[in-house]
Amino acid sequence: MLRPLRLAFVVALLLASIEALATSNPGVVALNSPRDTRGLADSTMELIAADKINTAFATLKPHMLMPATEVDDLVSKTIKFRSALADRYGPITGYALVREDKASDFLIRYTDAEKRVNHALRWVFYFYRPRNASAWVVHSVVMDENMDRLFLTEGA
Repeated sequence: MLRPLRLAFVVALLLASIEALATSNPGVVALNSPRDTRGLADSTMELIAADKINTAFATLKPHMLMPATEVDDLVSKTIKFRSALADRYGPITGYALVREDKASDFLIRYTDAEKRVNHALRWVFYFYRPRNASAWVVHSVVMDENMDRLFLTEGA
């Protein structure tokens, strides 16, 4: 019984930390509207479909809450992961928006598929609007090869 309460506390603490970081981090360039968040996700996916991962993350980086060094590490790991998959899944053939989800007026999730000849990779973009703020930031980006998760409506 304490476990769910402890988890709720950790989640609440994490959200409070994110809000504090988002409102106190002057280096983060906020997006003005949900339309802007979709535009950023689209332009990022266009770059990913062109296999320009460094440029894709450079586009996201000013809007992300995580420190630049962590973003750089994420880029390196993403490039390495995608290189390992290239032989198995074939070249990129495009991308498609699979789903857009909104949780109230403060959280948006876009699920996209990076289409390859033999498989699709899942990309999930989370955008967060901190309390008492009118603008949006990139909370996180998830990429994996789990095509089954493209069919789920909850969770990432």
